[in-house]
Amino acid sequence: MLTALLLEEFIRAQRYVTQGARAILNAQELPRGLRERAGYMDARSQWRAWDDEGRLRFVIGSLVHEARLDTQDTALKVQFHDTVGARVACAVWLRRRTGRWVLYRILDTHSDEMGDEQGSGGSGASCLLVSSQVI
Repeated sequence: MLTALLLEEFIRAQRYVTQGARAILNAQELPRGLRERAGYMDARSQWRAWDDEGRLRFVIGSLVHEARLDTQDTALKVQFHDTVGARVACAVWLRRRTGRWVLYRILDTHSDEMGDEQGSGGSGASCLLVSSQVI
């Protein structure tokens, strides 16, 4: 539940979709590749999708445990996918105690295609670390 709330807050804060975007709540409305992605979720991951003025938007969010973070900061790994289900961007974002979202790490999208939602539990999951910087 927390993952879903944080993912929705992140999407609104980053203005990833327009205000008029229609949320897609049923995986059966998604193209096959995204339907498969949605089916591989573990309990700690949540997907969200929207029809945004004819463009399909699909993201996966997973809580990340980072020992180095302030105890009041929350880390969320966010993956962006295209309409066939391929990961096109992956990063870890921090929600500061002030409610502000900041980019923490950019992750490489070239990794095990379906394995990252299978409960790897580590902070990097299977998106590979490209850079790391706390802002």
